[in-house]
Amino acid sequence: MKVTRRTLARLLVVAFVVNLVVMAAGAAMAYEKAPPIPAETVGPDGEQITTRSDIREGKAVFQRDGLLLGDGVAAAGTVATVNTFRLQSVGESPQCPRRHQSTARPALSPVE
Repeated sequence: MKVTRRTLARLLVVAFVVNLVVMAAGAAMAYEKAPPIPAETVGPDGEQITTRSDIREGKAVFQRDGLLLGDGVAAAGTVATVNTFRLQSVGESPQCPRRHQSTARPALSPVE
């Protein structure tokens, strides 16, 4: 069976469209099944801790700064968090001893 370039091009277009449909369906399902954001969160004493707008603003900051990328990444049998990556960048993590660093790195500023 001889396959022409035109046939390959059509197969590629069909695969691309099918992929878009599957991704759109997955996005729609994720949107529909997303957990509701509470209007407010209160502590055990009844004091308000957060509001819906606080949660949305925090989510936007995490997405903007890429902080969600490091949370829950499996690395060498452990769960690495953003703090783990920060510690590795300055050589304070047990997984990244100072003797393996070739150059000194500047210290991080305190977390606000």
